[in-house]
Amino acid sequence: MKKNSGMTIIEIILSICIIAIVLVLLFTMLIQVRHQDDNNNIQSNFIINQSTFIKAVEEDIVNYGVKSIGSCTLADANISTSVVTGYEDDYKCVRIEYAADYIQDKVGYLIIYNYYTKYDVIDGEYQGYEPSWMVQYVRGSYGVCNNGRPQRTSWVNATSLMRELPSEVDLSETPYVLYTAMDSNRYNAASVVIPIVNLEGEHYDINLSFTFQGNSNFTCGEKEGSLECICTSSDALCAPTKNNYSDACT
Repeated sequence: MKKNSGMTIIEIILSICIIAIVLVLLFTMLIQVRHQDDNNNIQSNFIINQSTFIKAVEEDIVNYGVKSIGSCTLADANISTSVVTGYEDDYKCVRIEYAADYIQDKVGYLIIYNYYTKYDVIDGEYQGYEPSWMVQYVRGSYGVCNNGRPQRTSWVNATSLMRELPSEVDLSETPYVLYTAMDSNRYNAASVVIPIVNLEGEHYDINLSFTFQGNSNFTCGEKEGSLECICTSSDALCAPTKNNYSDACT
């Protein structure tokens, strides 16, 4: 009769190693699935928030019409630069001047920038941490000139915020306005696009469509690196719609 000597120590050790490897692989897969699920939730929330955000701006565009589109700075939009990361490079700002004469708050700012969600003041300086991307829209009014610049006099409750973008953002692409121009009373189609691109090349652009009547009722202020005006009509028709936009006192 053959004697059963059982498992050797080497066989036991090999079994434990195999089980450990399987558990590590399963644990890694669970982490990846959970991470992917979190990313999907962030992306879904962003798409929902983006739709709500765009709708809020489009309501102003439809209600008040667009007189001009130009570039701007964070300071113009009343954004504190003390909590902004990479202030010199990491933001895009588009200024919308509305055509309606019956509203006082007729200047809107559409901005995307990277900022510190939390920060402390250490030795008199801001020390930020936990950076995040924000897309913001705010509408306000300007009054008398102050040292050669318009002075904000009031802001309306027209601010929408999106703080969770699906991933890091590449802002190397320039916002642009695409439109046609006519020298009559015909309505022309136009759209302003702010590219939002993640590091994988996926686009989450903000695209706002509007119309304007004739080429004397709309201007686009082109500024290299900040805003591009793309007019698809002839040079003669496009020329009256373009200017060197500045936030000058009027």
